[in-house]
Amino acid sequence: MFNKLVIDKTAPAEPEIVGNGEESGSTLPSGTTVNESVIITINPGEDNREDAEVTITDVVITKDGDPIAISPNADGTYTLTEEGEYVITAKNEDDLGNESGEATYIITIDTDAPNTPEIEATESTTGDVVEDGEATKEELDVVVSHDEDDPDDSDANGRKITTKTIIADGEGNDRTEDFKHGEQFVIDESGEFDITVTTTDENVGDPSDKIETSATMHVTVDVDAPTVEDDEQETEQNTKVTGTINPEDNFEVTEIEVTED
Repeated sequence: MFNKLVIDKTAPAEPEIVGNGEESGSTLPSGTTVNESVIITINPGEDNREDAEVTITDVVITKDGDPIAISPNADGTYTLTEEGEYVITAKNEDDLGNESGEATYIITIDTDAPNTPEIEATESTTGDVVEDGEATKEELDVVVSHDEDDPDDSDANGRKITTKTIIADGEGNDRTEDFKHGEQFVIDESGEFDITVTTTDENVGDPSDKIETSATMHVTVDVDAPTVEDDEQETEQNTKVTGTINPEDNFEVTEIEVTED
């Protein structure tokens, strides 16, 4: 009778680390940013021996660069709930002590809405600030900002966000722009304008689940000079000069000059 001797120096494959949204159940690829808690499952890697027992080892979880102590759930999974960037690493080894390489999984939880954007409008020629609801006869320089402390299109937690601006003139001629923080655009035509700025966290999943904040401003711009059409002009002294003034123009008469040929 012969005893069977097995020599196995081959390490098992790296473990598989899977993240799922706790509410959505969605499988989340490594590097994802989400606005919900995440369930982490670590599955042992395959071994070259079918009857080998592979055990998960060396599980390390860091949050924003610092290791954290977190106990597994009854089923061996881990639940991540707080905001931050998590890095999960793990190894496994078979029953002969062969250790695998390290697997890494990264997930970011961001449940806070980005800061409310700001809209600043100034007259192009004077630099005077035009407030919400005001009117001006000058062209307007408009600057959109979303976070004074994070100018690189990130929210207060460093998460990437997008900024979308809609300029509506009330006549159906809406214009949508993807302005970055600090970018300027010009309103150089007459009309009443509603400016709406929305900042959105770039989270994965249904767009309706994304976190948004917005700001609006209403301004009236009148860069067109009033029109005067002379219907009758006489050069004799004390004769009447008549004309037509567009009633839609908002202005006051400051001087009338009558000259004789």
